[in-house]
Amino acid sequence: MRDVSRSGGLEGALRLITYFGLGSDGLEHLFRAADFGVYLRSRSGAASLAHTLEIGKLVATYDLEGITAQDDLFARWRDLGLRLLTMNVPGDQFFPAAEMREFARASAGAGVDHTHVEVPSVLGHLAALMETEKFAPHLQALLDTPVPEAAHA
Repeated sequence: MRDVSRSGGLEGALRLITYFGLGSDGLEHLFRAADFGVYLRSRSGAASLAHTLEIGKLVATYDLEGITAQDDLFARWRDLGLRLLTMNVPGDQFFPAAEMREFARASAGAGVDHTHVEVPSVLGHLAALMETEKFAPHLQALLDTPVPEAAHA
């Protein structure tokens, strides 16, 4: 990411993030009849290179196990009665579906009340921002599910 920012500045960094965020299907879908350069320039007005690089660094280096061992984390969540919902778009290149599926299997296998949903979209990672209506029913179902009595104690 830093190499791109040196050679292409903010627009280069946003180009890379957009490629990863949308994937090839999303790029084709959104920019078949639109100017990608105009889109990047419009995004440049609302972003800074330092902020964009920091987000890239966080995505690339975040490690949940660096906080605590996965077994300990799952035990805490299970003991607290946590209901966990993860949603993923199969084409998401920032949070790959296979990794999310494995995380869901592992936590559910440890007794965590974990629902994992894969939401179809050609927009990859950006579907969470651009197609919120696809995610809303799953969030609403979680919110509508009564909390078990044990979780109140």
